[in-house]
Amino acid sequence: MAKKTKTQKSSKSKGIKKSQRETKRKEISFAVDYYPHASSVEKGKGGSKGRKKVKASLKGDYFFDFAANIGSGGVFIRTTSPLKIEQVLTLKFTIPGTNKNITTKGKVIWVQEHNKDNPKFVIPGMGIQFVDLPHEKRQDIQNYINNNENNDIENESDNNAA
Repeated sequence: MAKKTKTQKSSKSKGIKKSQRETKRKEISFAVDYYPHASSVEKGKGGSKGRKKVKASLKGDYFFDFAANIGSGGVFIRTTSPLKIEQVLTLKFTIPGTNKNITTKGKVIWVQEHNKDNPKFVIPGMGIQFVDLPHEKRQDIQNYINNNENNDIENESDNNAA
């Protein structure tokens, strides 16, 4: 498998091509809660415009968006206001079609900005690499992908995702 270069990881205008991915991914829309870690956030940067912000009993803000796909190595979150590259965050989600909950740290490794000139062909958002996902949880995600490789699971969030 080819390694991603630093340029590919930090590309702001292009996402990572399927041929450059290290793991198989499943295209599906599902809810993801996340919050950036304060120690890696620059004050006044990576604002919350376009995201639903939910106050939590944590220090800082908690965000809610929809993922567009998932792999055992990470997830793509749709948002018109992505966080900054290298931003560390905590993610919480349920593997679609299961009762398996995941809470893990992640890091923004690439950003795809909103394209005002051609919004239909570019999904804005951010690619998140899982940082400390335990092996058994990673395997749960991989099993989900393998078991649903040829199926499209209907999900109520599909109607809400842009």
